[in-house]
Amino acid sequence: MNYYVGSFKDPAARIVIKKNNIYRVIYKQGKKQFDLLQKNNFIKKKIQKKDLINFKILTNKKIKSLRLNEKFSNVIKHPKIKYISYPYEWCFEQLKKATLFYLDFHINLLKNNMSLKDSSAFNIQFIGSKCIFIDLFSIEKFKSKKLWPGYSQFCEQFLNPLIIQSKIGINYNQIYKSEINGISTSLTNSLLPISKKIFDKNIFVNIFLLNLLQNFFKKRKTKLRTKKKIFNKNYFINRLEKIKKFVTKLNYTKQNTTWSNYSNINFYSKNEENKKVLFVKKNLPKLNSSFVCDLGCNDGKFSEIACKNGAKYVIGFDNDQDVLNKCFLLSEKNNLNFLPLYMDLTNPSTDSGWFQNERIGMLKRFKFDTIICLAFIHHLVIGKNIPLDSVLNLIFSISQKGIIEFVPKNDMAIKTMLQIKDDIYHNYTKENFLKIVRNKANILNQKIISKSGRLLVTFKKK
Repeated sequence: MNYYVGSFKDPAARIVIKKNNIYRVIYKQGKKQFDLLQKNNFIKKKIQKKDLINFKILTNKKIKSLRLNEKFSNVIKHPKIKYISYPYEWCFEQLKKATLFYLDFHINLLKNNMSLKDSSAFNIQFIGSKCIFIDLFSIEKFKSKKLWPGYSQFCEQFLNPLIIQSKIGINYNQIYKSEINGISTSLTNSLLPISKKIFDKNIFVNIFLLNLLQNFFKKRKTKLRTKKKIFNKNYFINRLEKIKKFVTKLNYTKQNTTWSNYSNINFYSKNEENKKVLFVKKNLPKLNSSFVCDLGCNDGKFSEIACKNGAKYVIGFDNDQDVLNKCFLLSEKNNLNFLPLYMDLTNPSTDSGWFQNERIGMLKRFKFDTIICLAFIHHLVIGKNIPLDSVLNLIFSISQKGIIEFVPKNDMAIKTMLQIKDDIYHNYTKENFLKIVRNKANILNQKIISKSGRLLVTFKKK
């Protein structure tokens, strides 16, 4: 029995993975809550709209076949999300959309006399550009409260990353990745200039003031005492609406990175680019590609081509927030089955949390049938000093088949990179590239597409 993604913390119900299927075991503590969710028409509507994860109640016969060996009230089965991603792997536009989705979802729950008992961003997943809420047991009947129980968590996992990206232009991905609970309010407060904290009412209340209160009670080691006044659901709705207005106005602070305009300033002609596009359009369908990894997806051009040429779902990876925002907006605009995610391949998301089992590392989630890796290898070999054979071994470990582009040293892209460093990359040659590929795979097709000798190769592992 394998508990998954932090669900072991909830005594009411926990996720179990068995034979690649997703089950939720409901215990005695969660029976009343599940009965409420089953009967609620609002919950049914949200499931129909695919805003909330669906479920199927298992029969006793099916439950027995699972051999759970523990006491429970019921067991339900959830549909499997194609690719689980985490908030620190999202670009700004994705995190902003997820934040607004969470706020709308919570507001509508409150209007229907229900509420969310926490504010975990990990309870939201993307299917393409669409958000879905996956933690059924975060939903409970609304009870009048003195405080919003998930307020600090909301700030740490939703609001704080957006603020530091929007207000001071710091990419939050690596900072967020290093903290299982999100970016702390104290760190966010220390990063923000005093002018932002004092003259922006929302930042003053949600960052500066919250940080003061947290420090005050931490130093005195006393519990927060609240007035006897109990806040009703209208109070919480109004508060969430105010935060929603603030988040809506947050915009990405653009950073001029080396590759953010790559598709506009690439180092080959329009005719050469067309050859590349035609090669991918012709060869990708021959691979019978269903689930595609676009490694180094840049602005998503070839991910879109994959979506329109046989791929049922594409996950794109890049380590540039600027281009990932473009990718996500492209996916959203054209309603593509394309999910772009942040990843530094030299430092990807790793197993983390309790027993290193709360969050599964990115490479462990790589289960693709096809990979496209275009104009990317040289960034690792020349840019990061990763040996060519090691880069190709990683590519072959990701998928059984795909398309790879090799950029030779006499190409202007590499000449530009070598202007500021010595050429120590003696094994980086077309001949060595082809030798390594042939040792691992059969080359189905290859074509030179540029004057500099850029080479496209279609492969299938032996």
